[in-house]
Amino acid sequence: MSGCARRPSRRRAVCLGLGVGLLAINLMAGGIARAIELTDTGPLRIRDQFLLNMGLLAFEPDAASMLGVGQQRVDIIQTASNTFAMSDSVSDALAQRNSRSGVSLADLRGIPGNIFYLDAEVYRTGISIDHGISDALQIGITWQWLSFVGGAFDGLIEGFHDAFNFEQGGREGVSLGAYTTYVRSNGIEVFNNSTPGSGAGDMVLRSKLKLLGDGGRSLASLQASLKIPLGDGNDLFSSGSADVGVQLLGDYYLSDRFSVHYSMGILRLGKWEYFGLSSQTLLSSMFGLELGTSPSSSVIVQLTASQSPFVDLDLPQLGKVSLQASLGYKHAIDHRIILFGALTENIVYFNNTADVGLHLGASLYF
Repeated sequence: MSGCARRPSRRRAVCLGLGVGLLAINLMAGGIARAIELTDTGPLRIRDQFLLNMGLLAFEPDAASMLGVGQQRVDIIQTASNTFAMSDSVSDALAQRNSRSGVSLADLRGIPGNIFYLDAEVYRTGISIDHGISDALQIGITWQWLSFVGGAFDGLIEGFHDAFNFEQGGREGVSLGAYTTYVRSNGIEVFNNSTPGSGAGDMVLRSKLKLLGDGGRSLASLQASLKIPLGDGNDLFSSGSADVGVQLLGDYYLSDRFSVHYSMGILRLGKWEYFGLSSQTLLSSMFGLELGTSPSSSVIVQLTASQSPFVDLDLPQLGKVSLQASLGYKHAIDHRIILFGALTENIVYFNNTADVGLHLGASLYF
């Protein structure tokens, strides 16, 4: 996927072909009748939680299904995520320590080359309101409140790693509960070892247009998003620029209890002077499986992949494609209140995503 944006002719054609192919699957299956027992079927509506990405537009996976005319859905989602990521040279330096201590600016400046070091947690409260305009059009808005803090989960994560004989990746050489962000690349140096605290994040407006539905096993829709920057771009709360994105959403119901959810999107991010980033185009995708455990509950596993917005910083670990897996459980109190909990883990590449994310949410229908 990472090559699609860099080689516009051949690889973009392949990416476009994949998107068209997914839609074709929906078209072929669209006439099959279905009887769905699952309540509020669809992927987990949780966005990327990487520390440096919170000021950028990121897709929240959504179902292709539409709200009824005049119907409203309010999503309230609370997320806590822990990030401990760094360049290989920083990891090597930390591995040589014999005891815990803080990581100072002098320590980091003593490591040559372009490097980054991130040790922090992010707490996000997201509130989304979606409204059905017609049977084929839906609009929505998302507002978020962010808190950047030290690692309250550091000890718990280290204990988990020890229990399963996982490598600590340098965690045992730094102080527990510390907050440090450092990026040095191409003349840019960003350092902060005091927590930025809490504040409003950016606002996102979106609309969803139905492409396929009306009683078949297969659903498809097209969603457009616009991020309105509320900050000046000189911290992690906002890039200070508007971002836009469009994604194809699809659901396919294999049976009354088992469904597949997928999406493929393209993002156009504005410049972010804080990190010296120019405007850029990124691709992302999501694939999920949902199994109904009862008429009012389901288990979901989903995988998301997206290109990194930090490729131009010449930091190999930070610029890789991010891969994250989420496992969640949804339960309907009644037809109007659906609760969910989920856990997100990074996989394959570990220095450009949050180590772990915990999510609790509720969807209210009116």
